[in-house]
Amino acid sequence: MHSAHRRNRYPPKSTSWFYRNGLMIELITMLVRGVVMSLQELQEQVFRLSVSDRLSLIDVLVKSLQPIGQIEDWQFLVSRTHPWRRQLYIKGRKLLASTIWQDMIANKMSPDQVAENWDLPLAAIYEVINYCESHQQLLKLEADEERYRLEIKGVSFEPKTAA
Repeated sequence: MHSAHRRNRYPPKSTSWFYRNGLMIELITMLVRGVVMSLQELQEQVFRLSVSDRLSLIDVLVKSLQPIGQIEDWQFLVSRTHPWRRQLYIKGRKLLASTIWQDMIANKMSPDQVAENWDLPLAAIYEVINYCESHQQLLKLEADEERYRLEIKGVSFEPKTAA
């Protein structure tokens, strides 16, 4: 590992368990009580947490957004072990449900076209749509996390200009 990468490591290794968990509890409490903070302020606070604490926070937030007693029983979607992702995958494939949904939206495809394109049953596509539309907050949080991780690695999202 390069020393520059270690210096930019987030969060710092010296962050204590109490501090991290105390901050997470404080954030959850503020969110539950409806304390108004800007998205920027919230993002700054969340990025002070470790990855595992961010995941815990995401789990709490997602569960709080679902109606009580709602049990998700998906026929074509499954969870997979991942260090920080919590969204569901297509059963039998290493393919995120959100990838199919975003492909459909970006390419203005019908469910029939998506089913043919991805070689999936039409019922699976409707399940993906239902899942993604009902879990947009989770998908957004994971997209933000992925972008953050790529930015730390030095990946630029600015369009390249011709010289």
